[in-house]
Amino acid sequence: KKEAKPENFTQSRQRFGLIGIFVICVIIDLIGSLSYIFPLFELTDIAWAPISAALTYQLFGNAFGSLFNLIEEALPVTDLIPTATIMFFYTCYQRGVFRSHKKD
Repeated sequence: KKEAKPENFTQSRQRFGLIGIFVICVIIDLIGSLSYIFPLFELTDIAWAPISAALTYQLFGNAFGSLFNLIEEALPVTDLIPTATIMFFYTCYQRGVFRSHKKD
């Protein structure tokens, strides 16, 4: 089993900040969903799939998530799944980014 490379997310976070990573993920997902707006774009899903997977791997270092993203983007009718955004929230949850540091 390939482990995620935590340094990818750490570097992405230092470079873009959390909001920047979130915006990038939303853009990745929107580009992947263009085939619903422009039916001819369904042909470009095959070209977009590896680009999307490479971008999500660079952001998160998660090979499994990026492979899932590749398959999801390449398959027809799955474009509405916001895979990159889901990876963002999953990675933040996994790293405890949203946990409060206050003690009750």
